[in-house]
Amino acid sequence: MTDREGQIVWQATYKAWGTVVFLDGNPDRPLIMGSLYNSKNTPPWSLPANKTQSGFLTRSIKGKGNNANFFRFEDKTGAEQISLHAERNLDTEIEADESHMVGGNREIKVDGKHTETIKLETSIGVTEGSYYVTVDSGEVKINAATSITLEVGASKLVMKADGTITLSGVNIDVIGSTKINLN
Repeated sequence: MTDREGQIVWQATYKAWGTVVFLDGNPDRPLIMGSLYNSKNTPPWSLPANKTQSGFLTRSIKGKGNNANFFRFEDKTGAEQISLHAERNLDTEIEADESHMVGGNREIKVDGKHTETIKLETSIGVTEGSYYVTVDSGEVKINAATSITLEVGASKLVMKADGTITLSGVNIDVIGSTKINLN
């Protein structure tokens, strides 16, 4: 290949062979059009079973056959999907805003510890249905610097940092099956 002045230009090559074209014939503007597969360089997902899948798959260096990162598109009608897999860690950084819209259900499963740090404010709104918190083992602990308020209709419980607790409602029942202590 030669440059605009007719000088020979070195073309970079990689392990995975592909089709390279140049925008406007300019060797300074290469564009990879696709991969060329053969018996040594096979497609990332087996054919013909996965003929509707495309994407990128990179194998871990000195890893086993299944050690890989991938970004896959499934374009089968009625089963469209985008899959992202990180063999170890996945880090994302967004310098402005992030938003998600889920048209169906959403599930998050964490096998380890889950921590969130939020600088300003958090709001969770449930417009239909209920909000449940279940802790199968351990405790639920809520800490606040100034106060905690629980409110349901005309009933209200306010706990303040100075130790003041105010319980108000139309009717208040105190039931203790064994004992109630009031000091």
